Amino acid sequence: MRRAAVLIAASLLLSACGSSTPSAPTTLDAAAAQQARSEFTIVPAAQRTAFPTWNTTDLDGYAWSTANLVHQWIVVNFWASWCEPCIEEWPELQAAAAAHPSVQFVGINTMDTTADAKSFIAAHPTEYRQLSDGTAHILTSLQGMPNTTLPTTVILDRYHRVAAWKVGPTKREQVRRALEALALSPAS
Repeated sequence: MRRAAVLIAASLLLSACGSSTPSAPTTLDAAAAQQARSEFTIVPAAQRTAFPTWNTTDLDGYAWSTANLVHQWIVVNFWASWCEPCIEEWPELQAAAAAHPSVQFVGINTMDTTADAKSFIAAHPTEYRQLSDGTAHILTSLQGMPNTTLPTTVILDRYHRVAAWKVGPTKREQVRRALEALALSPAS
């Protein structure tokens, strides 16, 4: 009993103080649910930070890198097959991708097994590439935005800088409005 109390106290202390190690993503909590109903946060061009350069594999095991998408606008969606809000937004993102063929869409399956992700995609087909990040390294390495909640959607400008982001389920109209706002942005 005493050991359990010590462990609980230690974990509360560590969570209150923060940590240099990013925590694993979770699904929306009550506080994030309010933000989830909002629009994308648009980042002015002068304040954009570089999206981390990363190499990973797609769900079929083929190597993939951000270098594959030079000078393209990219919508990156972090999701998991066990995440209810991710499942809710899935058809919306598929429709957004179909409506914006000049924008590259990429899904990153996070904190999930490849088998579970493949099973989900077999039941819910997608037209855009799905990558694997089982350790959530890519999501937790993002700077200047909440980076531990699923789903999270990030829009990258053609220089691979974070131009907009949103935590929580995304609707196709929210993607459209964000892309329209970014098209008007100087130096985008």
